[in-house]
Amino acid sequence: PLVLLGDSGSGKSALLANWAEQYRKQHPDDFLLLHFIGSTADSADYVQLLRRIMEEIQARYESKEKRTTEGQAQKFITGGQEGDEIPSESQKVVEAFPLWLAKAAAKGRLVLVLDALNQVEDRDNAADLGWLPTYFPSNCRVILSTLPGRSLDALTRRAWETLIVQPIEVDERKLFIGEYLAQYRKTLDPAHVERIARAEQAANPLYLRTLLEELRVFGRHEALDEKIIYYLEAKAVDDLFERVLERLEADYEREPEHQGLVKKVMTLLWASRRGLSEAEILDFLEQSAAVWSPLYLALEESLVNRSGLLTFFHDFLHQAVDERYLDNQKSKREAHLELAEYFDGKALDDRKVDELPWQLRQAEHWERLKNCVTDLELFLKLNTEAKKYELMSYWSVSYT
Repeated sequence: PLVLLGDSGSGKSALLANWAEQYRKQHPDDFLLLHFIGSTADSADYVQLLRRIMEEIQARYESKEKRTTEGQAQKFITGGQEGDEIPSESQKVVEAFPLWLAKAAAKGRLVLVLDALNQVEDRDNAADLGWLPTYFPSNCRVILSTLPGRSLDALTRRAWETLIVQPIEVDERKLFIGEYLAQYRKTLDPAHVERIARAEQAANPLYLRTLLEELRVFGRHEALDEKIIYYLEAKAVDDLFERVLERLEADYEREPEHQGLVKKVMTLLWASRRGLSEAEILDFLEQSAAVWSPLYLALEESLVNRSGLLTFFHDFLHQAVDERYLDNQKSKREAHLELAEYFDGKALDDRKVDELPWQLRQAEHWERLKNCVTDLELFLKLNTEAKKYELMSYWSVSYT
């Protein structure tokens, strides 16, 4: 396996996506499987990740002629022989996964790409990657990416080959500046391009793109030099996003009734477990869509929609919100409690089951968490194969 490393915002995901697109064109007969952890609400669940890969293998190699019409929807058939069903239990999925890879690799070259292992949801100690095989078939190429943390520590112990995505050089930054702004029919004069490209922090592509996006929407050309200096005073990406938040406050809180709009939205997204739907955000704001929509459009590049839930596209914005609006543990607990109150008032559904006990645990409201997990209907919703370990963790902390 090859482990792709690099700073957050350095472009690992973009590199993998573009590489995969080119590889598919050049090797149309190879079976390339891509999984971007964090791209959907359940993509960070390691069991769902493994099952999804197994389902894709099944869909590619399943022999439709040999499928029976009853009870065989989950059969994987290879070499004329029926294989095992895709398991439902977590441990059995982990145990079966290497066999499924071997079967697929026996049929042709298999390339497996797993991006952002550091974002795996840490249930069953998944961050330590015990679910990821240590051995892969010879006809199976595996490419992984991660950031520092437990996942990287686990990969380091396996001594797999690494490739580091380097910061972009000054000439590359100049090219990036020109091509990015050209998409919007914008340009900067050579002196401004030189100043930005020479800034050390502009070696991070996310920093550079965010800076250019801010300059693109800045309307006063005569004050551009001053604005560039102001943004370049931010030496790290999260510091730059704090200045972006400040600009959003100035742009979208001009009316008295809109005061605190940016802080409210960003704090709610920060406190949510997997994100919030637009309907949920509007419920909190108690404002019309006409108030929310302009802010959403301004934030669009920094948010991602995962199965209908809006959340931060990267950790830097999460950090910036933390530093600007939630500077102590009390304010963080209050943000989680506000979301708990909201979901507590909702009818029992998957969203309530997912968010309510989690928010109560984050708010450290142990008595309410105990009452929550002992509610019979909610207990039964949590007492499933997919959520039983989560239920056990809630039970444990509420009774400690």
